[in-house]
Amino acid sequence: MSAQITFSELLTYAFVGEGPEAEELHLPLSELGGPDEHIHGRLEIRIDDRALPQLGFWGPDDVCFNTWIEEFGNIARELGGSPFATYVFDEGEQGQPAFQFKREGEVLLVSVIDSQVADGSADPSFQSVRCNWTEFAAQMESFLDSFHQALLAATPRMGPPWWEKNARPR
Repeated sequence: MSAQITFSELLTYAFVGEGPEAEELHLPLSELGGPDEHIHGRLEIRIDDRALPQLGFWGPDDVCFNTWIEEFGNIARELGGSPFATYVFDEGEQGQPAFQFKREGEVLLVSVIDSQVADGSADPSFQSVRCNWTEFAAQMESFLDSFHQALLAATPRMGPPWWEKNARPR
């Protein structure tokens, strides 16, 4: 019943041109232009040694960290205050499923469920996968601390305003 949260391959992007001909350029994180820009990369959430599937819009290395940093704060707030609570992250963007985090005492059950706001479907192979809540909460904190340090190392000038805007109080 273990949990692990890691990240890699951080990048930002810019668009050259306008309209349908605009070209998306992937840029190193050091090129982050401001607090409103998005940071993408690989996010891996492992529950009981199984990778949580369907995290990225265009694949596992295209996860929006702006979104997941906020969601980790929401999970911590909603589940940390009660030993029996459920939090569902249902963004509904680009056919994404919803992710359900259900706390039952010291057990956390994680499921990929049907989206209620889009056409994303449940993953029958990832239902009620168990881990220890305290371990998962510690992994969220460790992830946030490590991400913050990586952000500041990559872009000392833009890292602080980006973090200020995008990292919600926990």
